[in-house]
Amino acid sequence: MIYSDDYDPYYKNPRHPFRNRGSGYLNQILTIILLVIVAIIVIATIVNFSTRKESLKESYRKADPQPQAVIKKSKKTSESVDAFTSIGQLRINVKAQADKDNTLLLIITPWFTYPSADNALFEELSQKERSEKSLIMNYFSRYSKEELLQKGEEAVKQDLVSLINSQLIMGKIRAVYFDQYLFLE
Repeated sequence: MIYSDDYDPYYKNPRHPFRNRGSGYLNQILTIILLVIVAIIVIATIVNFSTRKESLKESYRKADPQPQAVIKKSKKTSESVDAFTSIGQLRINVKAQADKDNTLLLIITPWFTYPSADNALFEELSQKERSEKSLIMNYFSRYSKEELLQKGEEAVKQDLVSLINSQLIMGKIRAVYFDQYLFLE
């Protein structure tokens, strides 16, 4: 038996469930509902990003410049510097908070600037690399995340400059920068 619209007696019945009566109206209603849902999602996303923009800015740190950019910029001035980037990435357990038992992990990648003509200082920095790492790790392990954030990154950098310079004999570093400065819970 051949089944098609012309030969099926049940399909010609107006009350048959597979009859295409009124499906255009249902499709229009479903399309309108879908468009309303998409519009609500888009509007909610826009409102969310526009109201949270300031709080997002506060939680991100401003990235330090790359060593090549600092060196290039210093060449234009009378105080040319080079970058000492041999320290590498350090993973440090910071002090636990008073209300929490777990410690946080701080990941930093510090590097220093020093006068470019000072080869003796570069040699000293290279020889004392382990003690510099230890000094930095001990500094950060004394503070909790909240204490470091309250102190501010610039104050931390100044403290590190003075600590490292107190260990150096042949010269002084100019600044400390961080490629990474990230807390992990």
